[in-house]
Amino acid sequence: MSCESCKLAMIILLVSIIVLLPSVRSQDETPHVCLPNGNYTSNSTYRANLNSSLSSLSANMGNNGFNNASVGRNPDQVNAIALCRADTTLAQCRTCLQNAAVGIVQFCPNQRQAIIWYELCTLRYSNEAINGTQPNDAEVILRNTGDVASPQQFRNDRARLLDNLTAQAANGSSEMKIGAGSTNTSDSDTLYGLVQCTPDLSADECNNCLVQAGRDMRSCCDSARGVRVLFPSCILRYELYPFYNETRLREFQALLPPVPSPPAPSPPAPSPPVPSPSPPGSGDDNTTKIIIIVVVAVVVCLILAVCGAIFLRKRVKQRRHYEITETTDETSSVESLQYDFGKIRAATNDFADSNKLGQGGFGVVYKTQSNVHIWVGIVATRL
Repeated sequence: MSCESCKLAMIILLVSIIVLLPSVRSQDETPHVCLPNGNYTSNSTYRANLNSSLSSLSANMGNNGFNNASVGRNPDQVNAIALCRADTTLAQCRTCLQNAAVGIVQFCPNQRQAIIWYELCTLRYSNEAINGTQPNDAEVILRNTGDVASPQQFRNDRARLLDNLTAQAANGSSEMKIGAGSTNTSDSDTLYGLVQCTPDLSADECNNCLVQAGRDMRSCCDSARGVRVLFPSCILRYELYPFYNETRLREFQALLPPVPSPPAPSPPAPSPPVPSPSPPGSGDDNTTKIIIIVVVAVVVCLILAVCGAIFLRKRVKQRRHYEITETTDETSSVESLQYDFGKIRAATNDFADSNKLGQGGFGVVYKTQSNVHIWVGIVATRL
């Protein structure tokens, strides 16, 4: 063999190694998680149900890039979910899922629960219900080895971009929850970002998943030029180069129904109607009558009380006046009887019978004449 042939053979060998090395490295670095929640055997019913569910995911995949399948009954029931990145074509999605179905069985040959992430798709299966759930039992973070030149300003630019994309994804439809876009950085670079949730999550669940992914990304690789955070139900990625098909994203979003706008705020509650005048005999009229009667009764009672007090006061004054007058009269009468006995005897001429007017139960009555010729009767009692 000539030297030129040897050189040619060496070149072919080197080229073959260079071509084959990425595929081998890619296979070794395929992120996956085999969960320790039970095992199955290769010839079991669970394995047969797993094969059936994994093959149906790619075969029945629709344009929205999301599918789920459930095969068998407990305790051998298999539930599987597949999500393709929103910028892939249907053919790319199905090819990725077929490769993932082979790879997940190779990496996790006996586990009843496992998940694998490829560049363009995510595949997960479990013996438990997983549709519409937000598990946090598996997470993988991949970072670019390089760091940015201006970390603080880069963090601010990245935060604005990812916050906006997270809101886009969370407010997506039940067909797709995706946010993708780019922004210029202070270092004159263009930062690209993509976040996506499985569409079976609610808006709050999608937002929570992506917020947790962003928190873990900052804790791990805050200054990295590129990071991928992989959860079972959501993914987050940013790079300083375009890594997604923007044209395909626009085409895909055009096929989906528009996201319904949030409901308009409800109008303020109408003010309560002004009550109409109550007809005669109504409850309000009766209440008014009762109030009037009570007020009148109270006023009358007060008037009567005042009049009674005045009347009693006058009666007391009159009684006192009468008692004083009567006492005075009696005193005068008593005083009038207190004449000198000698004078009385002289005035009646020593009680002469000629001056006798009559006699009663109280004694004899005599007449007398005063100096002014006035006749008076004097009662006398002989002792």
